[in-house]
Amino acid sequence: MALVVAVEASGIARPVLAKVREIGGMIHPVITGERGQTAVLAYDSEVRVLESFTTNSDAVRTSVGSIDARTLKSAVLTDAVDQAVRMLATRPDNYRRILLIVGESRDRGSKTKLKAAVEEAQRAGVIVYPITYSPQAVAWTARPQDNPPLPGDQDLGGAIVEFSRMTSPNAADNLAFTSGGRHLSFATLKGLEDALTVTGREIHSQYLLSFAPASSNGANGAKPHPGYHRLSVKVPSRPDAVVRARPGYFPAD
Repeated sequence: MALVVAVEASGIARPVLAKVREIGGMIHPVITGERGQTAVLAYDSEVRVLESFTTNSDAVRTSVGSIDARTLKSAVLTDAVDQAVRMLATRPDNYRRILLIVGESRDRGSKTKLKAAVEEAQRAGVIVYPITYSPQAVAWTARPQDNPPLPGDQDLGGAIVEFSRMTSPNAADNLAFTSGGRHLSFATLKGLEDALTVTGREIHSQYLLSFAPASSNGANGAKPHPGYHRLSVKVPSRPDAVVRARPGYFPAD
């Protein structure tokens, strides 16, 4: 397995980072496993690679533990997804490619469009697991020293920007659904630990299904359509089962 952990490091995430820094030691045993590789990113107004792919659990714990807030409210989520997918695409084809995001569910200022990030993740076979939070909710669970007031928090213009942002697409939902992952949320350290445990359990109990189209050359010898192909995965004997799988794919070039 190859895993990229992408953590939001904007100023608004400061109370959350006190919790995130506590879970670095869980990444390898719970998610990656002994033979897996992990890389760590932090994103605010830019994306920073804090640790390249490594099997060293201590290096991962140290990297996650070093993440601190920088810019006030920028959080380029889809830029971070773009960077993570490009990193995961360098891993061998037989590796499962996983992106774990710990941050808000919406983007704050990326150049990369959500649609483009989704398509790149699908083409690279990356499964996305966002674990998100509401800054307002987490603020109530933070210690005072972990949640100092931020400049401009009471600014009316800033409030209007925040309100308008709530109408923007939920990137976390979109990325999880289109990649076959799962979107979980938390407000406390215990909630974050539980979400990480659930994510790890799901990753390590997945089935790999494959299929061959009726004709590799398409109907009547025509080439396969180069666009998006929809998929539907069902369990006929269990109509009540909740199936999480990729809803489609792009054929290889």
